Amino acid sequence: MTPALAQVTACMPAVAADAQLRAEYGEAPTGRGVAHGRLVLLYTARDGATWTVMLVDPRTGVACAIAEGEGWEPLDPPRPEPEGDPS
Repeated sequence: MTPALAQVTACMPAVAADAQLRAEYGEAPTGRGVAHGRLVLLYTARDGATWTVMLVDPRTGVACAIAEGEGWEPLDPPRPEPEGDPS
């Protein structure tokens, strides 16, 4: 499968980008964060075949694909540090 960035217009309304990634690649948001006042969304296909990173401007609602690839593998979540003094 060709990565999504090749098929998703570089920037478009976030709603349209979300719909296109879901319909054409089976990708859905699986992570998010904030960078310099913009929302960063990680979309991944359930089978890990493709992934896309979108940067969304909350003022305009425009999303831009900034990275894409193949073969996504999630990492185990970080484990909390044990409480107390290690002995």
